[in-house]
Amino acid sequence: MNTPAKALDKPIHVLSIDGGGVRGIIPAEILDYITSQTKLAVHEMFDLVAGTSTGGIIALGLGTTCKNGSEPYTPRELSDLYLNSSSKIFQKPLFPAVKLGIPVKLNDDSGGKPNGVPE
Repeated sequence: MNTPAKALDKPIHVLSIDGGGVRGIIPAEILDYITSQTKLAVHEMFDLVAGTSTGGIIALGLGTTCKNGSEPYTPRELSDLYLNSSSKIFQKPLFPAVKLGIPVKLNDDSGGKPNGVPE
């Protein structure tokens, strides 16, 4: 059994995947390229895979064995998921002005509708 000090003798390889909505296809494509060049699966190269938002979806996909019970999803499969299902996964935001960073002010004559919000 390794002691905690002994376990730290080797480097720990961490992959952190940023979010970004449908742009999550970018890290999936990069990982697909890396795995094709190294001939190694992501879980064989990294000790920990984590992500934020859509990066978390990719991280979970790379670590889950739900597909066939033995192998995690590949970056190519996750990239294809984004390409084929992005319109279902990433629908229009409820408040597009907030999503786009448009300053929102309510005027007395606006009827309660924020200025700058597209119809």
